[in-house]
This record gives sequence, structure tokens and C-alpha cells, in this order.
Amino acid sequence: LVITLAKAKGIRTVNVTRRDDVFAELTALGADICLTDGPDLAERVREATGGATIPLGLDAVSGGATARIAACLKDEGTICTYGSMTGEAPSVSVADVVFRGMTFTGFMLGRFMARRTAEEVRAIYADLGQQMLNGAIHAPVDSIYPIEDIREALIRVQTGGRHGKVLVSPGGEVA
Repeated sequence: LVITLAKAKGIRTVNVTRRDDVFAELTALGADICLTDGPDLAERVREATGGATIPLGLDAVSGGATARIAACLKDEGTICTYGSMTGEAPSVSVADVVFRGMTFTGFMLGRFMARRTAEEVRAIYADLGQQMLNGAIHAPVDSIYPIEDIREALIRVQTGGRHGKVLVSPGGEVA
């Protein structure tokens, strides 16, 4: 969803993954540049972007990937961690914080929404809904399960190789 939201707002993205077999899927969502993670990531990002200054990195992996993302960003850039696919804490260099002025923050949707008024939350969802209706953004669906099969849905969520969201439909099948 982040890729499609960025594309709808005219924001270019550099998408870093652990596997190159997802590049086609990311490109279909609107990704501008796709690279695999690795020790030379910052150099490859500079080459791919023509040395563009990148102000923001979104980190779902954590661990050593956080430091590699930081190396791709401009001084005084921001890394926002919203997950830990490695199960590790984000690796943050003191030099990045002190000498480069990097900002590290976290994001959790529930916390973000809890700080909003009911009117603001409705406006956010109305805007997202309108963008989906207009075709500006979309969220691919991998599979839909009836509520009775919620255990299978949870297993599917934890299975690799998904291509989209796993939905649970309380009313059964969705046409």
C-alpha cells in the first residue's frame, strides 16, 4: 500500500527486498526502483538514483538492514521502523545519530489513529476509499476466507510466497 500511496502522490520510491523474485510484483504496484539488500546497498542506490538525496527510509526488516538503509539516506534523514521481519532490534549507528543527525522513529497504525479525532479518522478512511474508487491506489488480495476458516487464514498470513492481503469475510464468500 505504501508504494501505491507514494505513486499516487508523485513520490518516487526505491524498494529494497531480500529477494529479486518480487520485483515484478513491486513494479506492478508502482515501484520506481527495485534492489536486493546487501552490503553494497548504498552504492547501488546512489547509482540507480543518479545520486538523488533521499530523505526517508521505511524499515520493516530491522536488524542490520536498518543501518544499510540509513547509509542510503541524506544527512538529517529519517528512518521509520514499522516492523521486524528478522525478529531483531533495529541496528542504529551512533555516528548516524550524532554526526549525521539522523532521526529514528517508529510507526504503529493503532497508535497513529488513537491520536486522531473520530472526524480525522473518518476523513483518512474516506480519502483512502475515494483513492481506491478512482483507481489511484489498490491493495492486491491474495485470498479470502470465510470466518469459519480463520485458522487457515492465519496460517496463510504466516506463509511465504503470498501476493497480496489475506482477507476474512464474516459473511462468507465475496463475489
